[in-house]
Amino acid sequence: MIDIACGTGLNFALIEAVIGPCGRIVGVDLTDAMLARAHDRIGASGWSNFQRNIGPFSEHHRTLLVDQPGYGKSDSVVMTEPRNHVNAQSVFDLMNALGIEKASLLGNSMGAAVTLDFAVDHPDRIDKLVLMGGGAFGPTM
Repeated sequence: MIDIACGTGLNFALIEAVIGPCGRIVGVDLTDAMLARAHDRIGASGWSNFQRNIGPFSEHHRTLLVDQPGYGKSDSVVMTEPRNHVNAQSVFDLMNALGIEKASLLGNSMGAAVTLDFAVDHPDRIDKLVLMGGGAFGPTM
């Protein structure tokens, strides 16, 4: 089986852990130029996904478009834990910083998986969930 990992290289330790001792990494380019190119090519962002919806959403709700760490205009990060957990924790931290006790979360693709992780870890902080095209990772519940 071949598993091709793509990204900025900042999750390299996680990729090695998944491949394990039976796998082999054939080539990696961690130059500054390649990392900058990879970060620039990560095109999904809150704005790109929901720019046409922000007006109607904000007519009835306080609406925040949040870029996950390493996506959109956010900074790159080195992750030592699974991405969905780190991203869910960043949503939790943002809600705490803004004094938001409970929220309805809308997640697309990876955002849907992150929203699921958040809901499992913090069910008391969720009002409603809207999930679009997300996969779930981790152990079966």
